[in-house]
Amino acid sequence: MTTKRLTILSNTEIKFYYNPKTFAPDEQLYYFTLDEHEENIINNIGTTTSKIYFILLLGYFKASQQLFNLDTIKNIDANLRFVKLKYFPAYKQKINLKISRPTRLELERKILKLFDYMICDHEIRQQIEALVSEIVSIDNDPVFIFKEVIRYLQKNRVIIPGYTVLQELIGKAITVEEKRLASLLNKFIKKDIRLKLDKLLEADNNIHEVTHLKKELRSFGYKEMLAEIKKFKQVEDLYYVSKEFLPQLGISNSSIKYYASLVDYYNVYKLKRMERNKALIYLICFV
Repeated sequence: MTTKRLTILSNTEIKFYYNPKTFAPDEQLYYFTLDEHEENIINNIGTTTSKIYFILLLGYFKASQQLFNLDTIKNIDANLRFVKLKYFPAYKQKINLKISRPTRLELERKILKLFDYMICDHEIRQQIEALVSEIVSIDNDPVFIFKEVIRYLQKNRVIIPGYTVLQELIGKAITVEEKRLASLLNKFIKKDIRLKLDKLLEADNNIHEVTHLKKELRSFGYKEMLAEIKKFKQVEDLYYVSKEFLPQLGISNSSIKYYASLVDYYNVYKLKRMERNKALIYLICFV
């Protein structure tokens, strides 16, 4: 049975962080032009195919600080023709970018050394885990956590690991944090308050109480204001409980706002189906 991974980024955002850049003609000239030091490296690379592979790999790295297997990149032909014409115009043989793995790793190593970058190894992953554990109580929004991790990796000149790696690291930290909060909920929130929170998910005249609470005020008319006062009276005791309880969680206002926003994001059906303590935490923050 496969575990469903946490959704953090949209498809557009995933492409932004992980897909190779598409180069316009002026960008080709900028990213695939070598300086003197880079030319010296090229001179010490054996075959023409490896030299061209290195120049292409170097250009893509400059553009995104990512290393790619060039054999898998679509629409690379224009860049390949540009590099071949610029540096090896007399070379007439067809270039096959499907090079051996040892050769590719050696070329990648040269680029990492050139730019003083590291791959995300086991030690770096442990650092990311520690960082995420700190961030998660400050702001539990997965997108915020992801961006903070990216900022940390860029600052420390580390290649961004695969999206699934960060999904698992962030998802694991959020699960641990939610278990911690659930434990505190069990410790401090009494049964009568739990029942009142549950009641927010019950229907009255086919409309759930939490739906009433989510409804925006339409005007400042007399009847609207009376209805608004009645609405707040319904959750007044829950409000005072939440004021006492939330500081004991040790989470930031940003996290409280994020958890509260999930009550708006999820419909009542989904809130009722999720793990009970998780839903109650969301409701307390919403109140």
